[in-house]
Amino acid sequence: MSLNKFVERTKNQYFASCPVGLEQLLEKELKSFGIEDYVTERGGISFVDKEYKYLEVLLHSRIASRLFQSLYTATIRHEKDLYKVSNNIDWDHLMRMNQTFKIKTIFSGTKDRGVPIKNSLICSQIFKDGMVDFFNSKYGKRPDVDVKHAQISLLLHISPDTQDRLLRAHILVDLGGEPLSNRSYRRGGFEAPLRENLAAGLVQMMEIDFDKETFVDTMCGSGTVLIEAAMMAHGISPSYFKIKNYPEYTFAIEQFIPFMMEKENIEVLNKMKAEASKFTLNPKRIVYGFDDSVKSLRECSDNIFSSGLDSVIKVKKEDATELKPFQAPHVLFCNPPYAKRMGEEDGLEQVYHNYGENLKHEFKGDRAYVFTGNPELAKKISLRTSKRIILFNGSIECRLLEYKLF
Repeated sequence: MSLNKFVERTKNQYFASCPVGLEQLLEKELKSFGIEDYVTERGGISFVDKEYKYLEVLLHSRIASRLFQSLYTATIRHEKDLYKVSNNIDWDHLMRMNQTFKIKTIFSGTKDRGVPIKNSLICSQIFKDGMVDFFNSKYGKRPDVDVKHAQISLLLHISPDTQDRLLRAHILVDLGGEPLSNRSYRRGGFEAPLRENLAAGLVQMMEIDFDKETFVDTMCGSGTVLIEAAMMAHGISPSYFKIKNYPEYTFAIEQFIPFMMEKENIEVLNKMKAEASKFTLNPKRIVYGFDDSVKSLRECSDNIFSSGLDSVIKVKKEDATELKPFQAPHVLFCNPPYAKRMGEEDGLEQVYHNYGENLKHEFKGDRAYVFTGNPELAKKISLRTSKRIILFNGSIECRLLEYKLF
């Protein structure tokens, strides 16, 4: 493919995004996949790969939110330059005319560069105009935009260039399509579920020995943490449910023209998909969930049934503040309500306090973890924390608090 002076083609460069606070866990995963050439950033990791190891991330990463491949890069001075950049890319080498697309623009480190480029929506619009004009001028028609279910999702990342007052526009494509955190086992519309990859990160941070310790989610809600724990305990790939439940499911990368033209790539991915469908349940590795809400337990049971892991996940109606030991040693987890609205904290203060008291008196010798976005309520747990980890549940700054119970 020939490119003019406005745009440079990039090769073998990728970016895996993740929830802020889980970067080290993602780094550990990439290393386990054999990826060594990487740079860790806030909210993700950039890496170089020439050996299909990026497909391991696509199928097996529990922590990544999305996986992008870098396509092109260009130097710009003003947002209007984005039209020239986009219009000079050979888009029909990436997508077909009948495929839908969308564009999202993000900035990093541009605030103090003294350039008039601030509005991400305007940048996306200008870039889109150059793209559709490319198709119009070549074919007399254009592909359609679909902001919700696009087949091709592009990311325009604008960051400072090495030269003063210049910026770099990086054009990336989402290889998964939908978020990798969408495991496809959740069925209901639970009010405030954790994202699956955040739940997986929490389980990893607890460093559970599933052969020697009993994992207990004491306020299991919709069951996301329980299911992620069970998946880890039994070595189930995070892409398993998509492959199992939807035989016709395809990652976005399978719809790209370059990928479809390379037979070797298709064979590698199909082989990995087959491997991702294999696992053996160990009947001794049971995880337990409790909740005092009938509605939550119904939602949780539906999700567990959807996952097919009901033989290794046991749930029961029980108040977390009155829970008794049953199979020590325990690793106890709790994601209590955060009290987002005024007036809600009064009732929750007693819940947090009582929960801490129950841990103190009933679970000596065990480890307990509380994940909360309300530090004031967390103070009502009258136990000394042995570890505090800052994480984000969406836009909410949270803490994973560790308690060693003596």
